[in-house]
Amino acid sequence: MLVQGGGGNTSVKHAGRLWVKASGVWLSEAQEAGAFVSLDLDAVRAASARGEPEPAAGHVLGPTRARPSIETPLHALLPHRFVAHVHSVNTLAWACRVDAERQLTTRLAGLAWAWVPYVRPGVPLTLAVADRLSARPDVLALANHGLVVGGDSAESCERLLDEVERRVACAASPPARADARRLEKLATSGGWRLPAYPDCHAAALDARACRRAASGALYPDHVVFLGEKLPVLSPGEELPALDAAYRSQHGSSPAAVLVEGAGALVAPGSGRGVDEMLRCLSLVLARISEDAPLAFLSKEAVGELTGWEAEKFRQQRDRQP
Repeated sequence: MLVQGGGGNTSVKHAGRLWVKASGVWLSEAQEAGAFVSLDLDAVRAASARGEPEPAAGHVLGPTRARPSIETPLHALLPHRFVAHVHSVNTLAWACRVDAERQLTTRLAGLAWAWVPYVRPGVPLTLAVADRLSARPDVLALANHGLVVGGDSAESCERLLDEVERRVACAASPPARADARRLEKLATSGGWRLPAYPDCHAAALDARACRRAASGALYPDHVVFLGEKLPVLSPGEELPALDAAYRSQHGSSPAAVLVEGAGALVAPGSGRGVDEMLRCLSLVLARISEDAPLAFLSKEAVGELTGWEAEKFRQQRDRQP
């Protein structure tokens, strides 16, 4: 409900160093060696102030092959000692709406928070946040992206995150049961498989959610791991034909397919991040009311993400065994 797959990142500033999650590492594996990267905090901040396109480049301390998170400049910018950036399902259910700022203004009243319109993660997001630091926010609600909280201690940061989650919590529509027999029959041809989690199917089992999933991407990790739009297999349509049509248009097979009224299927060769993002999408869509106007990422925003080397690195890392 807070972080899915390799998304999200946390950091701590200590003795002139910034320790931040390595790119592509899962926070669920944060205690493993190499999960965090150490950088020269002042050097990263100075590089950002000079407008360098890769402020973290050349400022990693100690021997490591890991890359610092693409959000390293943002973590360096914020004054808080501890920072947590999460892709909260509850926050996304509000932040992907056209009226998100108004909805969150009511729910976050009394907190030191700021709304940040969507820009590409990394340096563009850091610059957008810098424009809002005069208000000294401890909470950043990121349009079509997620949530950032900061504090002087790990405990205060966690308490604030819990408080925001309590305020933005959304009731989910009840899940339906997937048609496992139909999915297994479809999966027998071409090496497709059922996703790892039962709740991955929910987006395909609700007609409105299915249409929304096929309409566009709602947040960056949706684009990175699921593509701009999830193809939907309609009743009577053949999976090989849908796959061929998708490959003809996009140059590759889809990462996953929603089988209308039955559930989801994951494509051969897809990494475990695809399962995580299918699950996240279903959880988010189940929490968005039927009449809510959605703000999908523009084609320009999608293009920025799909053509970005840093995101291609995360995709490749996800496919590694």
